[in-house]
Amino acid sequence: MQVIVLNGVNLDVLGRRDPELYGGLKVGSERAVLDVFRDRAAIARAGLIVGPHDPTDRYTYWPRRLAEGGEVLAPGTPSQPVQLIDAPDLGAFLIRLAEDGTSGVFNATGPAQPLTLGETLERSGGGDLTWVDEQTLLDAGVGPWMELPLWLPGDDYAGMLRADISRALAAGLTFRPLEETARDTLAWSLEAGEQRPTLTREKERELLARG
Repeated sequence: MQVIVLNGVNLDVLGRRDPELYGGLKVGSERAVLDVFRDRAAIARAGLIVGPHDPTDRYTYWPRRLAEGGEVLAPGTPSQPVQLIDAPDLGAFLIRLAEDGTSGVFNATGPAQPLTLGETLERSGGGDLTWVDEQTLLDAGVGPWMELPLWLPGDDYAGMLRADISRALAAGLTFRPLEETARDTLAWSLEAGEQRPTLTREKERELLARG
């Protein structure tokens, strides 16, 4: 019997929401699975999962904001790396691992070719982008990643968006075009209504006015 594991830890289940526990718990869960199932286990380390029905707004913010038009604040530099994966693409990969009986540990994120934040925003809707340097945003109290999605300043999380996905590609991971993901995400977001709070338009205007 093969075991497929999508590595993720819900801290709420433990009754604690300490982000410091997150990485250790993920590592511990992998070790527990491998100790028991050994070469019968396939572990998919999913990156940022995006697409319709994502309540976190960690990517949804951008197709929605870009569709609104006007001057759009873009964080940091266009060259910042980005990795993400559409939920159906991840699901198809897990099914393929099961059908093929493939075992191992895989970084399940994408795309196949390196992607930058500038390209991500252009392909997610484009528009009048104004790039604001990281220190200005940090000084203004803008929260990376959750308040302003896809933005991870500094080196503390540099590896998070630079994962080697060669093993997953060799095992059959494929990707739909980012434009399709953006289109479907926007359509769902507009129908679903307000999602998790991110950078407000008022705060965005204030930051753009400073520049």
